[in-house]
Amino acid sequence: PARRKETLEERAAMVVRQQQQAVASTSGRPERELYVGNLAEQVTQETLKELFELSLKSVFQGDARDKVVGVRLHGEKPYGFVEFLDADLATAALSMSGVHLCGRPLTIGRPAYYQEHVEKLAAEAKANAATAARVIECTPYLHLTNVLPAKGDENAALDALGKSCRQHGEVLDACVLEGGDGGRCVLVQFGDSESAARAWAALSTCDFDGQHAVGRFL
Repeated sequence: PARRKETLEERAAMVVRQQQQAVASTSGRPERELYVGNLAEQVTQETLKELFELSLKSVFQGDARDKVVGVRLHGEKPYGFVEFLDADLATAALSMSGVHLCGRPLTIGRPAYYQEHVEKLAAEAKANAATAARVIECTPYLHLTNVLPAKGDENAALDALGKSCRQHGEVLDACVLEGGDGGRCVLVQFGDSESAARAWAALSTCDFDGQHAVGRFL
């Protein structure tokens, strides 16, 4: 039905927006910071900041913002870390590796913890994709088995099931179907896929006459 297709498309669009927001929220220091090694003793925070500011200004012409937001030098060893305003600036600054400062060629690269950060983002992206796939699979139509008693009042059981489903959203219809194996199942049509997903999350933990419910979305 047209209503079902529209609901799924809207749901898919929402998942995409959530994924984009998640990526934006994880764009932190590991992507904006670089390691700078082989520093001469006389190099100061101001010297290093000025070097990157001048070099990046020629690359990002028209951008009047400060490119470097922080410089941290190790007190005893010849290296430090430079934090840039955004990830694009940090990536551009990688090309400056080998540039001489105070007579020494600089070694510029990603910090040691950057790879760990990348792997974490990849794991999160994989988890988000799996979640998105599960959400998109949800529809307003929930097919249930093992929810009707082998003996007893079928209508009463169906009414009770409908009441439970309505606690999680609008229920448009519910009916009993004969399964291919001779068993009986219930098809419940909800007002939207979100209601169906909430109802199944609750029903999947319930016990029906000694049986665990089995559900799928159609």
